[in-house]
Amino acid sequence: MISLYQDLDFSVAIYTQVVSIPFSFRRMIRVCICNILNVRSHF
Repeated sequence: MISLYQDLDFSVAIYTQVVSIPFSFRRMIRVCICNILNVRSHF
């Protein structure tokens, strides 16, 4: 039970960090990922 709470705490910490990342930066990462996926699908 304690480990479950620790995992939840960890995921909440990650979530808050992700949310605090500026929107434009997240969008840039998403565009890069989409480009990588597109390149992979072409080959």
